[in-house]
Amino acid sequence: MAQNPTGSIVSVGTVWMFLPWRIVKFLIHNKTGTGRSVLNEKYQKAFLVMILILISEAANYYSHFILHSELLFSHIFYIPIVLACFWWIKRGIWVSVFLAASYITFNVLSSVNTALSFVLLRSAMFIVAGITVAILRENRHCVLKETCMLCVIISSI
Repeated sequence: MAQNPTGSIVSVGTVWMFLPWRIVKFLIHNKTGTGRSVLNEKYQKAFLVMILILISEAANYYSHFILHSELLFSHIFYIPIVLACFWWIKRGIWVSVFLAASYITFNVLSSVNTALSFVLLRSAMFIVAGITVAILRENRHCVLKETCMLCVIISSI
């Protein structure tokens, strides 16, 4: 047990539990002397997706090997999949492929009795969701380019 500046007693576990979030907050929000963040926007997105993938994998491990269930935490996988495919379009699909492969691996290695066809179907849905978000995002870019070209044409008339 440790004592904080206000005088109340704080357990060491509580301090270590919040330390990773303080590091994340420092890396994303801390400003340097130039007024810029420690990590630029590209690395912030990658860092956030990595943290979400780690949380998804930890939840996957917890649900398969501790709870012996697989339905509760598999929906968390959609968060990093959607974000990665939204930000990186086609390269984000690799995140959905990785998470689908890890989902299949955890189901095969754990003692959860789930039909392999159900596991493969859910894994395919991870990939389909990623491809769908990537296609929609790519179409948005094309529509924005066409709109800008039409604006230039109209303004020249």
